[in-house]
Amino acid sequence: MEQDVTLQVITYIRHPYGEEDRMTFQGKGKLYLKDESVYLRYEEQLEDLGKTATIVQWKEAEKDSPVVTIIRQGDVSMKQVFEKGKTWSNAYLSPYGRLELEMITHQVKIEKEWLKGKIYLSYDVYIDQQKIGHYQVEIEYQEERGILH
Repeated sequence: MEQDVTLQVITYIRHPYGEEDRMTFQGKGKLYLKDESVYLRYEEQLEDLGKTATIVQWKEAEKDSPVVTIIRQGDVSMKQVFEKGKTWSNAYLSPYGRLELEMITHQVKIEKEWLKGKIYLSYDVYIDQQKIGHYQVEIEYQEERGILH
């Protein structure tokens, strides 16, 4: 059964030369359980890039060493897998072209109850072995009638 949720995604980026960016997305989505995995599905309107459907997936049983997968499809397409201490390589496809990315995950943390939770991700992104930034992502969701803080 799908549950309507409100969500907020905050991304902090620290670039190699010290400058920092913060991006925030707020919206509505669906939370559901399928084959022992939890799915959070929502649509993002990315600045200058159009609409992208996003799915965040994790397994209920992986509390001690969680693995989070984010799949984006639409005007921007990519798959990211976050597991502490692991490296993941994949292509980032946008209207501007294709980039081969490598991500090294430092932290994956999930705090959750069924209809409310937070996902924390901390990772570095590289293009052609050159670090382009350190990313920290917080995804907070809760049942739609609740209020995010």
